[in-house]
Amino acid sequence: MNQQGHRKAAIWAQPGDTSITLSALPIPTPSPTQILIKIQAASLCHTDTIVPSGIFYTEFPIIAGHEGVGEIVALGAEAGRDGWKVGERVGALLKSGGCGQCGECKYHSKRYCPQASMLGLKGENGVFAEYALVDKDWTVRLPDGLSYEQAAPLTCAGVTIYSAIRKLDLSVGEVLLICGFGGLGKLGVQIAQALGIKVIGSDISQTSLEYLSSLPPKLRPDILVNPHYGKPEDILHRIRGLRQEGYDSLGGADAAIICTDSPLAIPFALPLLRPHSKLLLTAGPMELSFSLMDFIFKDITVMGSLNGTRERLTEVMELCAREGIQSEVHVERWDEGRGVERIMHGQHGVGKGVVRM
Repeated sequence: MNQQGHRKAAIWAQPGDTSITLSALPIPTPSPTQILIKIQAASLCHTDTIVPSGIFYTEFPIIAGHEGVGEIVALGAEAGRDGWKVGERVGALLKSGGCGQCGECKYHSKRYCPQASMLGLKGENGVFAEYALVDKDWTVRLPDGLSYEQAAPLTCAGVTIYSAIRKLDLSVGEVLLICGFGGLGKLGVQIAQALGIKVIGSDISQTSLEYLSSLPPKLRPDILVNPHYGKPEDILHRIRGLRQEGYDSLGGADAAIICTDSPLAIPFALPLLRPHSKLLLTAGPMELSFSLMDFIFKDITVMGSLNGTRERLTEVMELCAREGIQSEVHVERWDEGRGVERIMHGQHGVGKGVVRM
């Protein structure tokens, strides 16, 4: 810790103000259930940029960012008793807390608890700072061989798309359509391939399509499509070509994940889904419009998925470290917080913006 006992932090100062304020704040002391980490890398999630809109009922000012990893420098008493140690490399999920008493906490998942906080979004300061507090129950250890720059995006983007793929319960050889190649989609293609799932990737960005085409063969999508130029009947024919010999079930993909807020994505995906398939949303336009015919007569199930659990975060980190799965990142130096300003305002290069301390 610095001699003055302060940390530099990037702050959303007030609602409606999309400019980042750089401030020096006291380094906090962890409560019994908290861990203080020295941030080594933090990445930008699209969700961070909409905090000033007030959509999360945020109390301002708040330190921005929720995708951060680093090294433990101090422990609350309960965290120490749970086996956490100073010096360990760790990352934390978006959520923290949880009441422990509601139906979600007791019977489903604390991440859906209405009283749970969200780092950098609601109730808890975030990770665009030199030091950050995280909840011991939402924290995981980083596997050996996984860099800080690659670990940071996994704490939200990676665990979100991994959890979504797992929620679909697809078998090896089944076909998944992923629409949108931002942070989630680019990881999702690689994760699904590593799990033995056939992948169709869709995006209107030629740069993104070229990036995915350059991936190692074992992680590359089986089919890449630009919705502006891909005709549904041609894509359906190509999907049939992915099936094992002897397949005699219904035509189309077994599931689709929407990873973009483009209004083109869902209308593009629906004709490519077979009857009795699943459409899962990790993103999308705030106002959705569906044709009832698709869901009644094709029996399509619509699902949502939010972030993930500690178990899922550990799994995806280990999978990425083992299989060489990587985010496309552009790294900026912390630079007294000015690196955060650059990625917040889109002044970094191609890829997901990551600030390295």
